[in-house]
Amino acid sequence: MGSFYEKAVEELFMNIMKVVVCLACIALIGPLLDAANNQLNIISSLVYILMVIISGMIFKSGKKILAYHFFALSSGLLFLVDTLVIQLNFSSIFMIFPCLTFYTFIFLRKLKVQFAYLVFGIFCQFIAVFYLKGGPDNGLTDYIVSEWIYYAVYNMAAFSFCFFFVSNLKKFRNGLNDSKLRLEKLEEDLKQKTTELGERNLQLKNYINNSKKQSAFETLVIEKLTPLGSNIDNFLGMLRPQIHNKLDYKELELLDFVSKNSDNLNKSISGLYEFGFVSKKTLKPEICQVSQLIQEIKMEKFQEIVDRNAYLGCDSCGIEVSGDKSQLKQLFNLLIDNAFYFTPEGIQSQIFIEATDDEHNSYIKVMDNGLGIPEEHRDVVFEIFTQMDSKNPNAGVGVGLSICKKIVEVHKGAIWIEESRFGGACISIQIPKPEVKQNANVNLENIPVLEMSEN
Repeated sequence: MGSFYEKAVEELFMNIMKVVVCLACIALIGPLLDAANNQLNIISSLVYILMVIISGMIFKSGKKILAYHFFALSSGLLFLVDTLVIQLNFSSIFMIFPCLTFYTFIFLRKLKVQFAYLVFGIFCQFIAVFYLKGGPDNGLTDYIVSEWIYYAVYNMAAFSFCFFFVSNLKKFRNGLNDSKLRLEKLEEDLKQKTTELGERNLQLKNYINNSKKQSAFETLVIEKLTPLGSNIDNFLGMLRPQIHNKLDYKELELLDFVSKNSDNLNKSISGLYEFGFVSKKTLKPEICQVSQLIQEIKMEKFQEIVDRNAYLGCDSCGIEVSGDKSQLKQLFNLLIDNAFYFTPEGIQSQIFIEATDDEHNSYIKVMDNGLGIPEEHRDVVFEIFTQMDSKNPNAGVGVGLSICKKIVEVHKGAIWIEESRFGGACISIQIPKPEVKQNANVNLENIPVLEMSEN
């Protein structure tokens, strides 16, 4: 029992003792008016008062359960004294036992003890009825048996009422305790979620602030450097015809060096702009067929493919992929360009694209027969302005693969590099289908390996 319940029960017991003392004192008034003929009634009332005093002393000594038992047993025994010795023969005195039943359910928690007091009370009433109704003289009459049945049913009804009331009260209290535990758990979960939400909100604010700063920085760089690059190009374009015949070989080399670096500067600025534009662009998701995207790129790059005597094949590309069509097309364009650029001179550039899917993701592999990417460099090639071969005139400025990674990331996918069975690089892409795009974490071990046909 909880401390609050115990305090309430203890206070109730002391209040009952006070009420019994008051009633016993009131009961003394009648016998005192005719003390000569009511000496036994006076003694009975004084015994009740003494019984309450003893119960209170036992209770105050700390033996509370013993005090409860003492009062219950004393009440039953005093009933026998009043009926058998004083011969009080009125029905109201029998009310002590229904009250005693309520008392036992309040102060004594075990059902066996409560039932024992029920039997004790019925036994006391049977004895009282037997002697009051002439049992010693007339024997066990039908009238006495009917009275026994009446009092047995009466007491059992009171007991049943208390039992079912207390049982339902226990269920209600258990339900309240369960609800309290659930409420406490919900409050704890709410506090945890609130804390997590606060942390995420702070992270989001920091991300937004950093994004704003980065966006402002990118805008500043583009605004300041773009005119500068254009001015350098224009200046070199005007200067070259005027001084070309006046410069020696070394000076012409220096002029070419400046021109080349100016061109790289413009490409870097353009690449930086494209890199930032990918994450700012509002996506327009749609279902695209990989074969259709590759066919469009083939048409656009037709002349370049012919000039390079290149081969661009698409195997099992009827697979559909979900995403922004313009960005997906830009992704394949950049990967194909990257394969073209890193094909050694004198070798026919061959690019093979294969697509497959499963229940959750679409997978695309872009393989070539070019120079490939060493394994120790595969973790850094997707970083912006990273060049694996700066001496290659077709190498670009190291932005293409960074833009590819950014496009895949905004589609909640993943991109990585594997070995190509054709001797070059194999860039693999995983893009979630619409129903699973909320999960950006990719377990590379679970991604199926695509087998490339040699046709």
